[in-house]
Amino acid sequence: MRNSKLVIGILSVAAVSAGQLYAADPVGIGVSPGVRLFPSISAAVEHSDNYYFSDGTIVPEESATVFVVEPGLLMQMRGSTTQLDLGANAEVGFVDTGSEDDYLDTEVFGDLTFQPALRHQIRLGLKRQDDHDPFGSARTEGTVLANRSLDEFSNTIYNAAYRFGAPDARINVEVGYAGQDKSYQTNRAATRFLDFDRAGPNGKLIVNVSPKTALVAIASRAEVEYDNVRAGVAPRDATETAYLVGAEWNATAKTTGKVAVGRLDRDYDSPARRDSDGATWVASIDWAPTARDEVTLSTSRANEESFLDGADAIDTRTVGLNWVHRWTPRISSQLGIQDIDADFDGSTRRDDIVQGVAGLAYQLNRAWSIAGLYRLSERDSTLPIRDYETNRFTLGVTFAP
Repeated sequence: MRNSKLVIGILSVAAVSAGQLYAADPVGIGVSPGVRLFPSISAAVEHSDNYYFSDGTIVPEESATVFVVEPGLLMQMRGSTTQLDLGANAEVGFVDTGSEDDYLDTEVFGDLTFQPALRHQIRLGLKRQDDHDPFGSARTEGTVLANRSLDEFSNTIYNAAYRFGAPDARINVEVGYAGQDKSYQTNRAATRFLDFDRAGPNGKLIVNVSPKTALVAIASRAEVEYDNVRAGVAPRDATETAYLVGAEWNATAKTTGKVAVGRLDRDYDSPARRDSDGATWVASIDWAPTARDEVTLSTSRANEESFLDGADAIDTRTVGLNWVHRWTPRISSQLGIQDIDADFDGSTRRDDIVQGVAGLAYQLNRAWSIAGLYRLSERDSTLPIRDYETNRFTLGVTFAP
């Protein structure tokens, strides 16, 4: 939701998330043996000095203040062979620019893990999001304010996996299937060309070389299909395959990490689109040098579906660093930065986005916390009219018993 929109028009992944890092682990409410409820609600006031992500050429830079309320509920069920998480979240935003920018985003999800025997495990996951692209991002980049109307969409993400092997066995094997279905609900004359389905099988081989280190090999294949094609534009349907090898480790109580590198191929059904291939990777390292500090370094390279007809896909490379320090049991701070290099394959456009966050939080008691955040997002593009800089200030309170 709000944190997932930091990479405006490029990714749905948060650059440097905030808020939950500050809160104490909720205790929840026991309703029966093995079943707990975790309710939460937060309210915040946000101010942005460039709410529509404008360079000031076509659309003037305009500030805005948003009042945001986020209720949520998680139910956890824990049994001898079954773990089930069911949850729902919502985000309501009231913007002082007018009702056109007000929004209601929702999310419901479920995750099931079933382990009938030591060597057999089944995992199922399903998530449904009803979200929106903030005006001035994605399809509405540079659109005049008189025409503003939010692009609202539904996004369904699902996965299923079966794993064979005991946790301490030398070899574990996992096979699965994953997919995504994204469909826009508003402004259909233009947004229907952004609807797509993505689904396919995947597999993972885990070789435990020590109790704390494993080598991994990963393979995946996905069929990407667009529901509608604009007249005169080549279809973007494609087959994407990836092969990676790497390692996962928990070297000490202070350091854990995952690294995988490999090759990513994207082959288009239409000969008018140019196939692409190249390196892909994903890596994250968590380091806790002291009991009060946690440092996370992450980097990745992958394809994202493009919101531009003229671009085949978006080749996105990211690297980020985040540091959380707990000054006292009640006071903590966060500093984070991420750089995103987004290359629009098939076009001359290339964006470099730098994002940062700085925050301070105070835990009033077990359930209540307050936090203040400053977030910066700056984009430099080969298309100068796509440059922007925005500063966002947030002050919020959270209740999570």
